[in-house]
Amino acid sequence: MRIRRKSNACLNCGYTLSEVYNYCPNCGQENTHHNLNFRILFREFFSNYFSFDSRFGRSFKPFLLRPGRLTEAFNEGKRVRYAHPMRLYLVISLIHFSLFAAVVSVDEVITLDRLDDEEKAELDSLLAIGPSAVEIDEEDWPANEWEDVIIELMVDEGHSVDEILDSLHADEKSYLDAYAMRRYIRLQNSTEASIQAAIVQNIPVMMFFILPLYALLLKVFYWRKGKYIHHLIHSFHIHSFTFFVMSIAWAIVLISGLEIETQAVTVALILTTVYLFLSLRKVYRQSKRATLAKLFSLGFIYSILLSFALLIELLISVLVLH
Repeated sequence: MRIRRKSNACLNCGYTLSEVYNYCPNCGQENTHHNLNFRILFREFFSNYFSFDSRFGRSFKPFLLRPGRLTEAFNEGKRVRYAHPMRLYLVISLIHFSLFAAVVSVDEVITLDRLDDEEKAELDSLLAIGPSAVEIDEEDWPANEWEDVIIELMVDEGHSVDEILDSLHADEKSYLDAYAMRRYIRLQNSTEASIQAAIVQNIPVMMFFILPLYALLLKVFYWRKGKYIHHLIHSFHIHSFTFFVMSIAWAIVLISGLEIETQAVTVALILTTVYLFLSLRKVYRQSKRATLAKLFSLGFIYSILLSFALLIELLISVLVLH
C-alpha cells in the first residue's frame, strides 16, 4: 500500500485536516503534501478520468458492453454516476479526429498519369513558347480536360494565377466560369498538406451539426418514444461509440500500414452496425424485425445526409482555401 505524506491542511481549500483523513472531507482532494512532478501529473489525470470510481471509468463498461444503457440511465435522471454525453463525445471525437488526420489522404484533383510521354512532351513544348501563346485543339481532348492539364503544367512551371487565366482566355468566359477557374488554379497551387488540413479541420464541426439532425431522424422514427432531447442524448452515445471503434481502426492502420485500411474500416463499420441495432432495441424496446427495418432505413437516410454534408464541407473548405 502506498504511504501518504500527509499535510495538516488541505492544499486545495485550506481545510484543517487530521492525520486519519486520506482525503479532504471538504473538497475531496487527496491529503498529501508531495510536490508536483510528471508521475503525479499523469497518475492524477488517469485517476480522475479513467479510474473505476470516476464518471468516465464507470461509464466505459456500459458504454462498450451494454449498448443503450448509458442513454437509458441519463434519460432516467441518473446523471451524476456517468459521464455527461456531450463530454464523452468531445473526448472521444478529439482522439478520433487526431488519428483520422494522421491517416486520411486527399486524392489529387487532376493527374498526368493518364497521358503518355508524347502527349506530355507536346504540352511542355507548347508551354515553353509562353503562357499567352498556348493553343491546343480542344477536339483532341475530352471536354475541359485540356484546360485542367494546362493549369497543372503552368502551375508546375511557376506561372501566376493571372498568367494562367490569360492563357485560357478567362475574360471571354462568364463570371461564374471564370471564378470557378480561379478557385481551381488556387487549388492546384496549394500543397496536398494544405488541402488536407483545410478539409480535415472542418469535419469535426460538420459532424457536430450532424448530431442534432440524426437525433431528429430518431425522433421521426420513434416519435412516441420520448422528447427530442432524449433522442439527442442517444445520438451523442451512438456517435461516440462509432468514433471509438474508428479510432481503434485508425490506430491499427497507422501501426500496420495503409494497405489494411479497407479491412479495418469495414470491421469497425460492422461493429458499429451491431452496436446500433442493440442500442435501438435497448432504448426503444421494439421487436427485432421492427428495429432491423428502422436500422436500415435510418442508415440509408443518414448516408444521404452525411454525403450531402461532406459535399458542402468540401466546397466550403475549397472556397476558403488561400
